[in-house]
Amino acid sequence: MKKIIVASAILLAGINTQAQKVMAGRTFQLVSSGNSTISMSLAGNNMDMSSDMEFTTEVRVASVNGSTISGTSEVKHIKGKVLLMGQEQSFDSNDSSATANPLIAQNMGNLNKPENFTVVNGALKSQQAGTFNPTLQSVTGMDVAGKLFLPAKAIGAKENTSWEENVQDSSTTSEITYVVSRIGGGEIVITALTHLKTNNTVEQAGMEVKQTLIGIIKSIRTYNSESGTLKTDLQTIDMSGSNEMMGQPIPITIKGTVNTTVK
Repeated sequence: MKKIIVASAILLAGINTQAQKVMAGRTFQLVSSGNSTISMSLAGNNMDMSSDMEFTTEVRVASVNGSTISGTSEVKHIKGKVLLMGQEQSFDSNDSSATANPLIAQNMGNLNKPENFTVVNGALKSQQAGTFNPTLQSVTGMDVAGKLFLPAKAIGAKENTSWEENVQDSSTTSEITYVVSRIGGGEIVITALTHLKTNNTVEQAGMEVKQTLIGIIKSIRTYNSESGTLKTDLQTIDMSGSNEMMGQPIPITIKGTVNTTVK
């Protein structure tokens, strides 16, 4: 009996070691390609804004202390196009004129500015607050540090293992259910279903907008079971609520997808 217990402990320790082979000094590059459609109803008229965006984010691991990983995440490149009222605007952060585009100027303001993060047991514990438009942040998957490392509760878990997490700050409440949906072929797949509520002020097209949203974000995250790091993440977003502009509430819906790959 003792031999079985010892053997099991050694096996579990091996699983935990294999699932967290992250070394200080390592750099990850994450490319998130997303498309979204924002529909608004103004004075009885429907207006759609569609966008295709690609964000390249670099994550650097500064230190690893047991189950705690600290480092920085930095957006290095943004490109895409926005279609509004029949007019299409393309942009690329490598083009200096892009900073003058009010549709994306707020995102450009955080370009090449490292954000500090701390991940404990695979869960994000701290990240310097950025000034990204929350709508664009959801649609382009900017929470890269929070999903880059395999959650501790998935290490050694069986398929269909699930757990819940509640995250709240001054403007956002998230209720997240995680499920280990597949294990095999050197991969661990986790499905994360997030019920999200936001109530904050954002900048859109150069104007301050009070925004209230509620909806669901579904993520299918595939991890390398040996290193415990993310390979791909596919998100689908379905949100609705209102934008208040100049004291007038405007109904809004947001639908989109984001595909993130790690290099």
